[in-house]
Parts: sequence; structure tokens; C-alpha cells
Amino acid sequence: MVEQLPDPRSGVDERGEWSPAFEGQRPPFEPGNELAAAHGAYREQALAPLAREIGDTLRRVLPVTPTDEPMLQLLSGVLARIEVAHGWLAERGLFRGDAGELQPVLKQLSTWENTAARLINLLGGTPAVRAQLQLHGRGGGDGDDPVPPGLPVTATSLAAAHTLDRVSERAAS
Repeated sequence: MVEQLPDPRSGVDERGEWSPAFEGQRPPFEPGNELAAAHGAYREQALAPLAREIGDTLRRVLPVTPTDEPMLQLLSGVLARIEVAHGWLAERGLFRGDAGELQPVLKQLSTWENTAARLINLLGGTPAVRAQLQLHGRGGGDGDDPVPPGLPVTATSLAAAHTLDRVSERAAS
């Protein structure tokens, strides 16, 4: 393997020691610095405690079972990203610089918000889905319940039952 020498403009010599290459040059960043961190919505270590807190709250308010846990954890992570990004935008504003350019995180934020909305819906977090959960699999007597008897009726089991129905219908046609 060929040893790579530092760029002479960096001020770091072949021994790895730094001295300014020009007047006013700042020293190199130390490992672990956070100066280049932008909005923080990609920093998993920083998001993890917030995601856990959000997950604990969601477990209390959504009709979830242990089988919903992976989807709930995904939703918690997405909501943590959204919260951190909104906080960052509240501090810095929607626009970057004087050119009136939108902050780049806004594009990703829109995607995260759409993902969160879909996951909330799948986990029974909207009135319409909760109404469906009350109607299906609760002994309505019509014999047309999508969730087989004995299975807990959750957003996940309802979604899985509907998916199986669609697959069966396609196979039959």
C-alpha cells in the first residue's frame, strides 16, 4: 500500500504535526467535533433517547401489540427526526443565506412527515382506522371479518388480512 502524504496546503507535515501553512489558518478539527453537524436529524446516537421517549408515549396511546413493535420503533425514529429538524428550523429559519434559498432539510422533512403519516395510519393512530378496528373482528355477526377468529385485532393484523385478501383475489382471477 502506498503511503499518502498530507496535502501541503493543510499545514500537516509528513509526521502528522500541524503548523500553519499561511497566516490566519485555523488548526485541523479534532476527532469527534460537531462543527460540521447540520440539523442533527441523521445523528442516530443523538436521536435514540428521543425516539425511545416517543415510543413510550406511542405505546400508551396507540392500539399496538408486541407484533407492532418494529413498526412502532420505525415510527418513533421518524418522529424523532422530524422533531429535531423542526427544532433546527425554528432556530435558523426556513431560508438559507441572503439568497432566499430554502433550507435543504425541508425536502427530506416532507418525506419523513409522509412516512410518519403512513405509519401512524397503519398503527391505528387515526379516527378512521380506529373505527375500522372497532368494526372488524369484534363479533359484528356479519361473518365478513377480515381478521381470523382468535387473532388480536390490531392495525398490523388488519393490514395483513387485507393484503392477503388482495393477493387471493388476484390469484383467483
